[in-house]
Amino acid sequence: MQKDIRESEPKLQELEITLTKKNETLSIILEETNKKKEEVMIASKEQNIKVEVQDKMLDEIKTEKTDTEREKKDALQLADKLSAKDIGEIKAYNNPPDPVSFCLKLIVLLFDEERDVKNKDELPQWFSVCKNKLLVDVNGLKKNLSNRLIEEKITERQ
Repeated sequence: MQKDIRESEPKLQELEITLTKKNETLSIILEETNKKKEEVMIASKEQNIKVEVQDKMLDEIKTEKTDTEREKKDALQLADKLSAKDIGEIKAYNNPPDPVSFCLKLIVLLFDEERDVKNKDELPQWFSVCKNKLLVDVNGLKKNLSNRLIEEKITERQ
């Protein structure tokens, strides 16, 4: 029996070496698999974060769109109440306060008439263009506003 053990000892050592090598190979494969698994998990987390951010942005856009629609309705209602007397008061200003000029600048921008403003940094220039182009006809101004809002609805649907 001792003789059999001595004779099989080199084979056992050879098997042990082979098993050790295979075990090392398996350890390396397992380590690489764990790294890939971790990379996939990190990529998945990043993707989930991106999806959450996009969902938040979509919610904000929906809210803004709802708010914008409400504000458009409010603008049309206010425009309907606008009278020649109101326009006359605004046109009577020689040097309007900055907030009034700024509002009129927004109106000029709304109706795409800014090309007629020579010096875009000066509010009086904006006031002058608004006064001479847009505030000439109250009913025309109301009609232009209504048409502008209808155009925007068509663009949104497209």
